[in-house]
Formats: sequence, structure tokens, C-alpha cells
Amino acid sequence: MKQVRAWLGMTPGNPMNAFLVIFLVFFGLVLIGAPVAMAAVGMGAGGIVLFEVIALATTVLIIWILAVMARGFGRDREQLLAGGAWAHWRISSAERTAFLQQDRERTGQTAKRFFWYALVLVPIGAGIGWLFSRDATGALIGAALLGGAGMLVVVTTWLWDGARPKQDADDLDEIYLGDLGIQSLGRFTPLSGINLGLKSVSFTKGDPGYLTFTVVSRGQYGEQQPRDIPVPVPAGHDDEAAALVDRFRERFGLSA
Repeated sequence: MKQVRAWLGMTPGNPMNAFLVIFLVFFGLVLIGAPVAMAAVGMGAGGIVLFEVIALATTVLIIWILAVMARGFGRDREQLLAGGAWAHWRISSAERTAFLQQDRERTGQTAKRFFWYALVLVPIGAGIGWLFSRDATGALIGAALLGGAGMLVVVTTWLWDGARPKQDADDLDEIYLGDLGIQSLGRFTPLSGINLGLKSVSFTKGDPGYLTFTVVSRGQYGEQQPRDIPVPVPAGHDDEAAALVDRFRERFGLSA
């Protein structure tokens, strides 16, 4: 089992661990359950075998790509913690508590703003549904679809946006920053990779101040999907944080 985990790149603290488990379970269920379902609806043995061959090849390819990414992120994390960081800070427990409280308030304000956007989508969805169906049922379905999509954004923002300490981590107060990635609140976040890149970085003064790294990936239709990674800055390191912003921008070719 250790050799399998090593080949997959499932090292401690690797952000790809959860994705690998989810994909392994999903494809395992497909490979086992799909033939049973196809046989139940009367599909022939030839069609089932062909499907299994295609599904297995697809599974191997996707898992291999994920494993390559995981091993790369694992190496980056190890190098970052072993001396490859541009900055290594330690925040106090009081600073961590204050930062998490302020970040939760910022996340709450963002979720509230998205809530109002979701309400605006309800009449828009109703109008679109009515145009297609010319009846109340279609209007209700359109309102539910667009309004529900908006509320999904609100819920996911409230639950998963912002800083999230790793519950079982023993290094919550250790911060490592560099072009290899970010280790903060027990979590490692890569800044570059397959379908991943750093879009912007900024520093906000406060008590405590914080850096914001915005990483983006490409969605199904090529659109950018941004995610903000806030990182607390301990007292006395404001000048260093501002200098780091310039260094990250230069390294990744970002504009101010």
C-alpha cells in the first residue's frame, strides 16, 4: 500500500490527496457498476467489454495525470519547507485567532453580496423560462434554476471560501512563502502547475495584515476560475510582505 501511495504521490500535506481518493472511488464505481447496469438493460457482451476497455484506458490516463501533478506538488512542498522559501514566518496564536475572525467576517460580507446577486437572478430566470414556455410553470422552473445556482455560490462561498486551517495539522502557526508555493495554516497551496497559475498578489495592512494570492484554473469552456488564498502577516513584517509582493509579481510576470 505504501508503494501505491508513493506512486500516486499521496504524501502528507499534499493538496492532491483528496482529489485522488475521489477519482479512484468514482472510477472504481463506474468500472464495477456500469457493466451490471448495462447487462440489466440487455446490452450485449461485446458492447460491455468495449465500454470497459475504453473506461479502463480513460481511468488509467486520468489517474496518471493526477499522479504526475501530485508528485510534483509533493516535491515542491518538501523543497519549500526544506529551505526553498523566500520567507519563513511564525505567527502567534493571538494573531492567528484575530486573522481567522477577520477573514471570516470578510467571507461573510462576500457571501451576503452574492446573496443579493442570487435574488436578482430569480426574476431573470423567471423571464427566460416564461419566454421559452409561455406559462407559469416554465417561469417557476427558470427562477428556480438561476436562483438555485446563485444560492449554490452563496453556500459554497460561506462554507469553503477564505482561510481554512487544516484541522489535524501541528504547524498552524508556521508560514512558508516562495515561488514553489504557500504553506499556511497547515495547508500547502501550489502557485503553478497543469491548468493552474498565479493571477495576482497584494498586501493589505491591518492587525494583523495579510497577503492575498489569487490563483486561477481554467474551466470547461476556458473561463478563469479564481480562488483567493489569504495569508496572515505577523507583526513587524509589513515591509518584508510589501517587498514579497514585488518579488512575486516579477517572478510570475504580474502587473501591479
